[in-house]
Amino acid sequence: MPGAKANLQPTKQRWQAVNLKELHLELSYRQISSKIGKSQTFASKWIRLARLHNSVADQPRSGRPHKLNAKAIQLILVAAKQKECKSAAALTARVQQKSVLKVSVSSALRREGLTHLRPKVVPMLTAKQRHTRTEFGTAAQRRDTVCWRDTMITDSSIFRMHSMGEPAGSWCTQATREQ
Repeated sequence: MPGAKANLQPTKQRWQAVNLKELHLELSYRQISSKIGKSQTFASKWIRLARLHNSVADQPRSGRPHKLNAKAIQLILVAAKQKECKSAAALTARVQQKSVLKVSVSSALRREGLTHLRPKVVPMLTAKQRHTRTEFGTAAQRRDTVCWRDTMITDSSIFRMHSMGEPAGSWCTQATREQ
């Protein structure tokens, strides 16, 4: 069945190549690869590795070493949990190792299960304020009597009007006046 070969697990196909070579020494890599439905490179690689390691499992890889050692990570964790430093930059300065970036400190903290709590973004206008502004604008469009040249709209609770360089008056909301 042609579809069955593709559905086999990789280690099973590796062992098939190795077993075919051991049982039939006369078979070439090309013949073995056509029987198991994989490439000739696949067959030769896993037969060679099985002879070398007596296994077809993936060997561990070294990978790039971490910039922070275990002692530095512990120092960072203690400082972060005790909230002595609030940013990755402050924690990086505390480590005092050469060529350690904020990104390295942040990723080390994430690996240990910590996340940074960013301040909640507060909108400039609340939903109620946006709604009342929309109502005001639509109502003002319907009125022909509004003279927009004399109308001033501001987001500030206090504003000052000037006339020819001289202050003409200060305006504020009732809540600001009571403070």
